Amino acid sequence: MTNDINDLLNALEQLAIKDDIPIVDKATAKFLAKIVSEKQPKNILEIGTAIGYSGIIMLLASPKANLITIERSLNRVIIATDTFTKSGVTDRVKIINADVFEFLESNTQKFDFIFLDGAKNQYPKLLSHLKSILTKSGTLVTDNVQSLKHSNFSPQILLKIKEFRALLKQDPDLHTEFLNIGDGISVSIKK
Repeated sequence: MTNDINDLLNALEQLAIKDDIPIVDKATAKFLAKIVSEKQPKNILEIGTAIGYSGIIMLLASPKANLITIERSLNRVIIATDTFTKSGVTDRVKIINADVFEFLESNTQKFDFIFLDGAKNQYPKLLSHLKSILTKSGTLVTDNVQSLKHSNFSPQILLKIKEFRALLKQDPDLHTEFLNIGDGISVSIKK
């Protein structure tokens, strides 16, 4: 990565800390860059744009990929738009300011890589939708799947994470591994 990109990512990390915006931690960012670099997906869907941090990481790791990223917060969409412009990847990004279920209702596109990092309470409800738009041998990476008792999440969110983990474990269409990276990552490959 160039110094300009490193400076931009560092600035985003500082903004996230200052404004309490959830972005992936450094270990998760490093893993995300590695797996995207290995898979070299063409069409990436990201649920939870935040300020564009993980989107940049994925696009830099797969120079031929296009990214559709979904974010409900208009303020974050504005920041992410600026972020993608500064990183020079705007021609490969489409930011959609909507609820993820609104997007999924009208979407007809398939994706070979999906990064799920949105509202944790929606994870279980999203799984069947995401499976249906994931290509065969496509990859679903989900952040924050470690349901620890010491987590900052509410008991209700922890229950939804536990439910999501159970769904992944028993899903016959997915081969899933859970990794102890950051706040827990699952990597699911569609059979």
